[in-house]
Amino acid sequence: MEVENKIEERQSSLDLLLAENRVLKKEICRYDEKLSAEQDKLDITIKALEFVESVANARRGSMKDKIEAVLSEALCMIYGPNYKVEMLYEFRHNRTALDIEYIKETPDGEVRRALDGSGHGLGISDVVSVPIRMLVLMGSNNIDKVCFLDEPYHFISDDKISLVGEFLRTLCDKLQMQVVMSTHHRELMDYADKHYFISNTNNVATLEMT
Repeated sequence: MEVENKIEERQSSLDLLLAENRVLKKEICRYDEKLSAEQDKLDITIKALEFVESVANARRGSMKDKIEAVLSEALCMIYGPNYKVEMLYEFRHNRTALDIEYIKETPDGEVRRALDGSGHGLGISDVVSVPIRMLVLMGSNNIDKVCFLDEPYHFISDDKISLVGEFLRTLCDKLQMQVVMSTHHRELMDYADKHYFISNTNNVATLEMT
């Protein structure tokens, strides 16, 4: 009798373990299904991100070409046809960094220099910085499309300033943009629709339209 009781107890324990095993198998199956579904979602998300990135890269490449063309046109118009600009993208510190270099063709090959405000080629930096500002404004949500420039051509020599004015006028017409500029270069007045002269006498400022 005692042996039979022990057998029944063992059988009951075994039945309980088998029942728990069946429950666990069902749970595992359910989690496998969930995992498979989540993996499918992840795969779809990854493919979507890859597609978006490819589109973004294509658009960025297209925009890069257009900006480089405008900046190169500026340098060629002021300094000659042996200049061009190249924009270099690099992924640094979990973000995309942009470096701008100007390239001069010489008999000995290309000479590359960065537009980094280090002091070299500041006249070139002046020439390039204005169309960059205008192009950035074009891509913004600014409805008025008015670009304000404060003494943008500090380092442009007097013999180049008329070429700068001609290019700026051409770029304004192309972009359909208005520029309001303060400058000491009187030569630029010839390229403006309206110009005002500010004089200072005995600490009294006078504004007159000329």
